[in-house]
Amino acid sequence: MTYFLEPLAMIAIFGKANLNCLLQGITNDELDYSVDTFNNCTLRLLKEFGVEGELSLKVYKRGFRPEAGGEVRLKIPFVKSLKAVQLVDEGKVKRIRGVSTASKVSPQILNRIVDSARGVLNDYIPDVWIYTDYFKGFKGGNSPGYAVNLVAESTTGSLIAVDECLEVGKAAEDNLPEELGTRVAMRLLDELFYSGFVDTTHQSLVFLLMALSEKKISAVRVGRISTYTVKYLRNLRTFFGVKFQIKNCEDKIVIDEETKSEEENGYDMMKDEDDDSETKEEIPKEFPQNLIFSCWGIGFNNIAKKIL
Repeated sequence: MTYFLEPLAMIAIFGKANLNCLLQGITNDELDYSVDTFNNCTLRLLKEFGVEGELSLKVYKRGFRPEAGGEVRLKIPFVKSLKAVQLVDEGKVKRIRGVSTASKVSPQILNRIVDSARGVLNDYIPDVWIYTDYFKGFKGGNSPGYAVNLVAESTTGSLIAVDECLEVGKAAEDNLPEELGTRVAMRLLDELFYSGFVDTTHQSLVFLLMALSEKKISAVRVGRISTYTVKYLRNLRTFFGVKFQIKNCEDKIVIDEETKSEEENGYDMMKDEDDDSETKEEIPKEFPQNLIFSCWGIGFNNIAKKIL
């Protein structure tokens, strides 16, 4: 469903009136990020660019593959123009929040997912809270399924989100609740390691908003660049004539030898005693280099509203 929600939100903010629409379809799948990520992360990113008012996404029904049956209501206010932003300080992670949801399966599956994810994340940060949201009856859609969404929030307001859900047609051992919880927790840690102020999923959205913002310089700090983002930047240059300046971040976080030694000892303790393999993953001495993307906004205005 977020395949339609994201472009709809971009159109709605430059609309003639506030958007209030009801959408039906799949709320959680392995192809697109979930409606929970859209609600907890995407909408909050819009607020950074000056989109204010009743900005919300309400989930009435859950819809999993293949029969869907989900239902959400999206409310987006219009704006005259978008403001320029400086999203260059990702800060430090202060808390992790999440939601584990399911329908037409045993409610105990949610607790198994939460326990598995917390077992990984609590070694990283103590402030971890994952809610359970079980949909039953007609609110559970037309197909059984379960999913989990995690969002890491930093001291500067940066949001990093990941999703995992039951994949139809995948091996049973890969769809176990414990496996799902562990996988989403590791994905979040991986995203935190490589990302900047925004995660990989929201890179293209932020670049579009920066290009359409007021005629000032906007900047954002990003980490690992996806292939989709590269193609998207080319489209922004083609359609809006916007070119981004890219430069390396000056700050570097170096892992000292004492910390590295502790990590190596922990790695050795986790190794199976029967494993005779001599190969071991090399622990990096410093975190991956982030990039600062900056551009001059085109000052796109809402021509449907001359006066606010």
